[in-house]
Amino acid sequence: MARAAAVAGMVAVHLRPQQDEDGRSGVGDLILNLPYGRASVLFVLLAGVGVSLLHARTPGRGLVPTLLWRAGLLLVMGLSLQLLDHGASVILATYAVLFLLAPFLVRLPDRALLVGAGVCWLVGPVVLVLTDHLRPHGVVQPELGDGLATVLAALLVTGRYPLVVWVVPFLVGLWLGRRPLGEARFVRRLGVVGVAASVTGLVGGWLLSPLAAAAMPWDLGRLASGEGHSGMPLWLLESLGLGCVVLACALAAGLTGAGRRGSWLWPVSAAGRLALTYYIAHLVLLALVLRPLQWPPDPWSGIATLAVLTVLALAFAPVWLRTFRHGPAEFLLRPPTFTRSSGSRARRSS
Repeated sequence: MARAAAVAGMVAVHLRPQQDEDGRSGVGDLILNLPYGRASVLFVLLAGVGVSLLHARTPGRGLVPTLLWRAGLLLVMGLSLQLLDHGASVILATYAVLFLLAPFLVRLPDRALLVGAGVCWLVGPVVLVLTDHLRPHGVVQPELGDGLATVLAALLVTGRYPLVVWVVPFLVGLWLGRRPLGEARFVRRLGVVGVAASVTGLVGGWLLSPLAAAAMPWDLGRLASGEGHSGMPLWLLESLGLGCVVLACALAAGLTGAGRRGSWLWPVSAAGRLALTYYIAHLVLLALVLRPLQWPPDPWSGIATLAVLTVLALAFAPVWLRTFRHGPAEFLLRPPTFTRSSGSRARRSS
């Protein structure tokens, strides 16, 4: 359910009107801008949680081939989808690098995960500020066909989702995945801590916004910024806190039985199981239909489009899962097992 909310938030951000001639800031703009820089953090946070859960139920070294397969597949997907004219920054390539690092990170003790997240939370934004000269024309996402140096630079520091910062929610997610997510007491604590972190980051950004705009050596005043996708500590704190709140709400619903087959929240849970399919489908729709038509022309048209796409996802996912265990794109994330199966049959026949 939390994953479905994350993807819906990213779709909302991509449905903001590209033409902003009047400098609008009405209610419609507020609704579509609310998930900006927050939904994607939730998406990465849940990736860390998912890897922890996968590690807990995967015996021996079976986890490594799965993560490496997913890393390679998502890297090709992300770089290829960035070629489409949808106007969005595709997050899948950064996802791929996180999965590539996951076999090493998932073996770290709890304290190392939290210390690593804290260090990257403080140092990562400084690295972004000091390497700002590497982005003379703004943020440019890597595409399939770019040189190796260009792709690595974008994934590490110059892209929309630089690893030096986006590893923070992944590390926190790895830590959360080891916690007792099925206990009501922990879920309540997670929600309270999430609210406190989110409010602290939001209020801190408001109070320090004058400092963020001040002229300082190497533009270090940016470190006080709380703007979405700024890569700065206050934005990370607010977005991570809000992500924990959404996760706590989903877990609380799960503890009451909501989200299971037959419950009124089952379509949301089903849509979350098809999150990658939903994400890819909306990028293709943007590139082939909505952008050529210059749609949406205004925020309320974007909200209406979001509502239609959400209803379609909620209707399609339960129907699909009645027949198949995995979504169309999610099926690809499962590494091929024909070699192992052939070997097993050979041993049985011998």
